[in-house]
Amino acid sequence: MHDLEPAEAGSRVVGNLNQFLRRLRQYRSEAEWISAVLDGASYFVQQGAIFTVEGAGLRLRGQFNLRMPESLEFPISSAAAFGAAIASKDPVVALRTASEVTDCLSQPGAGERALIVPILHGDRVVAALFAANRNEIDINALELVAGMAALVLERQSNLSLYAQIGTPSFASPLKVVS
Repeated sequence: MHDLEPAEAGSRVVGNLNQFLRRLRQYRSEAEWISAVLDGASYFVQQGAIFTVEGAGLRLRGQFNLRMPESLEFPISSAAAFGAAIASKDPVVALRTASEVTDCLSQPGAGERALIVPILHGDRVVAALFAANRNEIDINALELVAGMAALVLERQSNLSLYAQIGTPSFASPLKVVS
């Protein structure tokens, strides 16, 4: 099998991101939003999970290619990488050790890395995206996925605050000029 030409590879990435954005814009429930975010991340990594920030803890809301219990919850203080990402509001690359990402997400073997990307709603971190690969992680792509998820989440919850670009069109009777 031949490698994709740069233009073809770029077009495929743009197509995937466009499909991801369409799904995000149409979400109607938290479960649909979580599913869309995980699907968007799956274009770029082999393993992923999304956790919501609930007080001083994190709760698993969805995952792919990981085998964690659906009821998984842990204190933010028990996972240094999650704590750093939430405090800084920036992505954090970490070793997959228990102290960095908890026992459930840790991976034996030297050099295994993960990326934690915070998802914001306004100025507050509401979720964290965990992403892992066996090789390089495309930080920019996953930050874009999380950023798009945050923007759509904020827009959906604040629809009445946004100004309209154009005036709405209303059906009005046609005037006949003689």
